Amino acid sequence: MTGIPSFTIGPTAPAARTCLQEWRAAVEMLFDVEPLGSAFEASISSYALGPILIGQSSASAQAFSRNEAVIQRSQIDHMMVQLYLRGGFTGQAEGTAIAVEPGDICCFDLAFGFETRAPDFANITMIVPKSALHPLANTDFFHGLVLRADDTANLLLASHMRELLKLCPTIDQNEIDAVAQVTTEIVRLCLRMPGRQRLAPDAREGSLVDRVKAYIGEHLSDPDLDASQICEVFGVSRPTLYRQFEPLGGVASVIRNWRLSNVFGDLERANGEPFHEIARRNGFANGAGCSRAFKGRYGLSPSAFRRLRFHAPPRKGQHDAAQSGLAQWLRALGKS
Repeated sequence: MTGIPSFTIGPTAPAARTCLQEWRAAVEMLFDVEPLGSAFEASISSYALGPILIGQSSASAQAFSRNEAVIQRSQIDHMMVQLYLRGGFTGQAEGTAIAVEPGDICCFDLAFGFETRAPDFANITMIVPKSALHPLANTDFFHGLVLRADDTANLLLASHMRELLKLCPTIDQNEIDAVAQVTTEIVRLCLRMPGRQRLAPDAREGSLVDRVKAYIGEHLSDPDLDASQICEVFGVSRPTLYRQFEPLGGVASVIRNWRLSNVFGDLERANGEPFHEIARRNGFANGAGCSRAFKGRYGLSPSAFRRLRFHAPPRKGQHDAAQSGLAQWLRALGKS
């Protein structure tokens, strides 16, 4: 019997920073991450079921961000469905506050952004193509949907996710298509059970967070962009702005991390462009300040990142999560 493709990383790295780098490389197509503590551990065990990915992961406390830069670099039109076995998170999706506890299932449409903050956690995650969930009504919108632990739809879907994960090591390649079809149908029916849809963005009034984030996205290259400018443009007080952005780590953090994510993408694509030009284009006053912020977030200086990205040949037997396994599968999903 020929088994299905699998991918695993675990907390076996010699240092927390190395483990964090592997974790970031593995999940870079889904979100940017930022640890919320000094120590860091993470593990993933995943399986590819044709167009569906399913896996169990656990990790130390961290903040997750799927912003416009991540959406553009991934180009994934899929649904992410997560069953939380331990821990949970708080955050927002399209301006709507969400909170998840152990046993809950949350859904994210990867065509949209979200920001969450999670303590130590363990979950089962499925990535399902939205095209496989048709027929769906035009008003169906599941981004940020939470199915509580005692909800009938949760009980049905959670049971399938747990059992499917157990079965994955024994599933033959000849069974993949049938298993994927059964799984997508269960997901579609559970999400569409009466009263569980959310309103699509064009059916609800834009929140202050949505409008401010849109403004930030349009003015990231302006080095003067800060809370004072935003308060003046939108006619709100600093306490109001800070309160609205507190679940995201603060408005200054949103601006800084969005800029750094863009810098990261530019460094991946442009080997010869001077770094100070990349920094200024993304709203940093100078290259030195951008370099310090970049190293603080990603654990490598921009020059070290470029050496690894463009010049350093992979060592024989080296495990590179960014070029194989989970990240590679996710890149393939974006092209399908």
